[in-house]
Amino acid sequence: MNPRSLEALLLDRSFGELSPEASELLDAYLALHPEAQTDAAKIEETIAITEAAVTIRPELFSEAQLSKGLDDSEKIVPFSFPVWMRAAAAVAILSLVGAFGYIAGSQSAPSGEMKSSTPLASTTTQSPWAQYRITDSGIEASIPTPTPEP
Repeated sequence: MNPRSLEALLLDRSFGELSPEASELLDAYLALHPEAQTDAAKIEETIAITEAAVTIRPELFSEAQLSKGLDDSEKIVPFSFPVWMRAAAAVAILSLVGAFGYIAGSQSAPSGEMKSSTPLASTTTQSPWAQYRITDSGIEASIPTPTPEP
């Protein structure tokens, strides 16, 4: 059993939230594991000290005192950017993305003319697949006829 589970079970037992069967199982576990028994003794001693402090000074633990919390001077205010700074950052990011897209688009080839930098290779071997050629009149297909092998 890990120390957190042991602590949780001991706290539940001290507050009366642990069932009698679970309490008996906890006692049996502590009897079999002396190292857990020493940790349990420390936890139970801490619980007893806390109960004594609440009994001696109940005004420190009243509902009003607990809900009061820290003074305004002691409160920690998390840092947050103002709304106008967040809006300015969003506009700047969108401007950068737009400029990048404009530059990338202006440097690409025009869509009307497509030039191939790699010439098409002409094959001299026979292929069993149809070969297609696009002309002004349409698509022409050339289907090879199988040649007998010698």
